[in-house]
Amino acid sequence: MRFVKYFLIVLQMVSAIGIWGQRDLFNDRKMVVYLTGEGVDENYRANHASVEQIVAVSGLPGFITDNLSECFNYGMIVFGTQVRSGSLTSTQIDALKDYVYNGGYVVFPVLSDSNLYELAGIERISIQNDRNFFSFISSMNDRELRWIDEPFEREIKLGGSQYSGTFGTCGYRVNTAEVIAQYRNSNEATLIKNKFGAGYVYSFGFEWRDVIIRSLLDQDFQANRIYSNAFEASADVIMLLIRGIFLQAVPHAVWLSPAPWDSRSVFIITHDVCSHTAHLFSNDFADMESERGISATYNITTHQFLDDINGDNYSSHIWQMKSLVQKNHVIGSHSFGHFPDFGSGEIFPVGEPLQNADSYNPRFSEADGQTIGGTVYGELGVSKMLLDNDLNYNVKVHRSGHLVVNPAQYDILDELGYRYSSSFTSPDVLTGFPFYMHQGRDINGAKLPIIEIPLTISDVFGNHGAAIDEFNWMVKAELWLSVLISYSNNNSMTTLLVHPNRKFKLDAMVHVLDHMPADIYPMELTHYADFWKAREQVEFSSTIADRVLKIYANNAFFANDAFTFVFDLPHGIESVELYNGNNQLVQHHQKDYYLGTSLVYQKSISELKKQSVLIEGYPGLLHQNTPNPFQTATTINYTVPENGQVLLEISDAWGRLVKRLVNEYQTAGCQTILFNGYDLSSGVYYYKIVIDGETNYYTSTLKMVKN
Repeated sequence: MRFVKYFLIVLQMVSAIGIWGQRDLFNDRKMVVYLTGEGVDENYRANHASVEQIVAVSGLPGFITDNLSECFNYGMIVFGTQVRSGSLTSTQIDALKDYVYNGGYVVFPVLSDSNLYELAGIERISIQNDRNFFSFISSMNDRELRWIDEPFEREIKLGGSQYSGTFGTCGYRVNTAEVIAQYRNSNEATLIKNKFGAGYVYSFGFEWRDVIIRSLLDQDFQANRIYSNAFEASADVIMLLIRGIFLQAVPHAVWLSPAPWDSRSVFIITHDVCSHTAHLFSNDFADMESERGISATYNITTHQFLDDINGDNYSSHIWQMKSLVQKNHVIGSHSFGHFPDFGSGEIFPVGEPLQNADSYNPRFSEADGQTIGGTVYGELGVSKMLLDNDLNYNVKVHRSGHLVVNPAQYDILDELGYRYSSSFTSPDVLTGFPFYMHQGRDINGAKLPIIEIPLTISDVFGNHGAAIDEFNWMVKAELWLSVLISYSNNNSMTTLLVHPNRKFKLDAMVHVLDHMPADIYPMELTHYADFWKAREQVEFSSTIADRVLKIYANNAFFANDAFTFVFDLPHGIESVELYNGNNQLVQHHQKDYYLGTSLVYQKSISELKKQSVLIEGYPGLLHQNTPNPFQTATTINYTVPENGQVLLEISDAWGRLVKRLVNEYQTAGCQTILFNGYDLSSGVYYYKIVIDGETNYYTSTLKMVKN
């Protein structure tokens, strides 16, 4: 009878998982997420959004399924939600044990089914909702923890002490398992690892939704320790840990880099223009960026009225904003009135859609201590309406004034056609990566098509000592650099906010750009968000045979030359082959990366920089006008060194655009143009040429005098 019982169990296992020796070699090198409960579990959307973000940030080849039998064909299984008593049948439990025993890797968010304690090396557990911190006690040399090296990564905050309870966490007491992390002031483990046969089981002490989507939507229990100008990315720690475990499971694992081309990360420059001074200085910042081949995002406040906190700082600056557009910078909305109490749903109800700007008349009243007559539709809709009409533009970026977020904000942004937002800070939402917003900022709300790009560092220092000024700007710039490097070590972006209203802030920006590592690439906010969104369409797999790593990618990968693969332990690989969706071998570049990895890429940032090198004072680029001084007309000669887009403009001594003489694609050669300035007042004028060539940028500026 004992033999018959054993035979029946074996038959059950084989029917559930198939024959191990015939597992697909491609699938062995992939991760699968097992998630059930759609239409049943009230937290299904939050769980699904969290594991989607794990897949996106980790870059691992993987997908989500509700078929556990299918999971056994893959190299690593991540459970999408807690495994309780009754979550799995006895047949599934037996199959899971067999999967691990034969070399599979399993990751649980919370494991409370005692039938799996032996598999996970657990003696007993306790569930509590008052644990606020946990720390990693394993060495940073452990390969799972290779990205976990910052102080705020080694100890993670789950919630503030002011809360009597946060969310339920599981503490493990172990027998055979190894403790990787444990709760503060406790002998109970947060993360454990157990060897079972040839495979491993990792058990975390919390649901993914409580440490990922809850943080991203700023619905956590004040789990951040700092607000900005510092490195804190607790949600990223969990997602990078999953990648680290996968690298243990799959030798020479391959993943899709979160950074474009062969960069380590991107540096996103944004500006909030919400004052007269900011408008006046904005083009100085824009010129510096353009001369470096950088496109930045300028978020404009459309405060065109007088109230108790401000006057009209919008209407007289249309030409400055148009100049930003002409220089290929991106315009965003920074709200209509820049009101400090916009975050209140009572003071700013949703309101109704507005057909014209004149029908919206909010005012901040010092007597009442609040804004009167404001609505969410008004702040978001009228701002977009004005910018679209005045600049002949289509605004799709929004950042809240004062970074205060209204409860209905993202639903209305979606309705109005916005697609990008940057109203949270990275330390506040505990991530350095883009993410999608949800309806009502509810962790179980439907996903919206709005990508949030949280800002990381800014010229507002808050609790970081004195404000930036003409004496300490270099100290502040060095702080920015240190934070930038910390985020880049996780391949995550850094987003800078600078109000362009002082020259020393421009000096600080130049210092950062001149001293940041060469493998950090400046990229405009919407461009990186589009890169992130397109990255979702990439599918790939890999195999290894005779020390040759073969990577097979679909055509979405090759549609964008910014996409890049990373693989682990390159010293064990003799060569790499890259194949497209038609199974054709494709040429690629390869180089050593960092943390013992190698990069397989299509195009380098050095190639991009070569294309965007600014050459000033190119011999013969721009000739002195003749005659000079002139009375009515003068002739300007210039040379186009290579085919490209040519822009030739006249501006007055204040930098205001007077006339655009040329804005077209021209072939290489000498050009002459007659400028008729009979209607100009006497004085000094400047003419500037910018040539966007096929390989370089060229620029030159000369002065001329009108009698």
